[in-house]
Amino acid sequence: MSRRITDNTRWVHLLCFAVALCVPEVLFATEPSRCRLSIHLIANYSPGARQIIEAHPPVIKILDLHNSMIEAMRAYKAGTPNGRVVLRIYTQKRYTASDDPAASARDFWNTVLAPAVNGLSASDRALIDYLEGPNECESTPCWGGTLADAQWFNDFWVELAQKIADGGFKPCAFSIPVGNPPGTPEDMRARLDKIAPALLKCKQLGGAWSYHSYTGLYTTDAATEYWYALRYRQFYEYFATAHPDLVNLPIILTEGGVDTGGSPTGSGWQAHGNAAQYKNWLTWFDARLREDPQVIGCTLFQIGDASGWPSFELEPIAEWLARQIAVGIPPTIQYNPAHITASVQRGQNAPAATLTVKNVGANTLNYSITVDKGWLSVNPVSGTSTGEEDAITVSYTTAGLQPGTYTAMITVADANASNSPQGIPVTLTIWEPPQPGDLNGDRYVDVQDVRIFVGCMTGAGSEPVATECQKADMDSDGDVDQSDFGLLQRCFSGTALGDPHCAD
Repeated sequence: MSRRITDNTRWVHLLCFAVALCVPEVLFATEPSRCRLSIHLIANYSPGARQIIEAHPPVIKILDLHNSMIEAMRAYKAGTPNGRVVLRIYTQKRYTASDDPAASARDFWNTVLAPAVNGLSASDRALIDYLEGPNECESTPCWGGTLADAQWFNDFWVELAQKIADGGFKPCAFSIPVGNPPGTPEDMRARLDKIAPALLKCKQLGGAWSYHSYTGLYTTDAATEYWYALRYRQFYEYFATAHPDLVNLPIILTEGGVDTGGSPTGSGWQAHGNAAQYKNWLTWFDARLREDPQVIGCTLFQIGDASGWPSFELEPIAEWLARQIAVGIPPTIQYNPAHITASVQRGQNAPAATLTVKNVGANTLNYSITVDKGWLSVNPVSGTSTGEEDAITVSYTTAGLQPGTYTAMITVADANASNSPQGIPVTLTIWEPPQPGDLNGDRYVDVQDVRIFVGCMTGAGSEPVATECQKADMDSDGDVDQSDFGLLQRCFSGTALGDPHCAD
């Protein structure tokens, strides 16, 4: 439905420009929630909006760039740096089918979007991920007319998407009203064909497109909502056969909730049903959105403008919505050290090491640990963390391994974690112990070593042993004499490998 700003809202905008800019509280940075619900903020950064932003939703939408909206996006990005911010700029600008679509797009950028974002500091500008264009069908030809209107809209967005990208943002195209494109499934598909080039352009630029997902019935029947709140599913089903390059194009539901007709006072959830009904439907709706990987999130309309859009105001359910979103914040695996190394001589087991695992996200990390080599083991092999650090013993069974370098991988996993799985590489070195009496380094103590020994003999208490004869001083008393020869005889092995402990 058309979202026109009321006179009251415009007065609020003017008031917000006059107040001092607030510095948002610093939030604990974490990953976005896997809950797909969020908020569309208008006019005020309300107490309820603050609660919801502190719950780390996946995306937020702000209308215009007055002080309270800037404060909201600062707080959001401080606490959820990987979340997305969508910006819409309100305008009364209008274009018709007789206007050149590309020229109209350039005009929209130059007169509506660019003046708004160019007034931001570089740091605030960097907080905005997506820019929307004209809202629904307010400013341009779109769906209700002929296919030529859809073609005009496509050409407009091909140009505007590039201008948005050139400005350093991602395009979020079309803002399709609920129930649109209209008509039969064939009519809808014909219009999707027309806008496919613009959608592909958005994808190439790292952008998205948007649909407004409203219910009027509180129905939890997916077959019914397939035509309304879940209508976007029809788009992707068609893309799978007609436009496979678009099946993974992200979509942001930049408005959503309950709307029976677009009236600020009479069409929202507060005018139809009650909070319990709305919460029940939102719970069902969120579960459906999580089934669709293309959906970044739904910014429910609206919070912050209780006087302008009273029947849509989310403030009465903000605390509940914040809890719903917070429950979806994933745990995050942290481990230490990043790489485990061990070294041991042949015939021995390497000493045990310690690995720590910790949840630095939210909720509970339920992790399992596996290894991929038989000479490596861990204990315990699973655990939980709500923030505490767990110590894991890493043990080696290496006595039977031959000298050389071995590698393995320890894997920590939790299907619900934001960064699962995590791999910790292990490098093990098995080295050959020195063989007493092996003076030429061939691992045997034989006649060749005896010849070298004779050449190194100094006698008892004689001059210092030459560097190249250090190995011949088998008792380490500073000379090469009869006692050393006795040890050489004990270690003599001929053509067999020697005993590394023969001189002990």
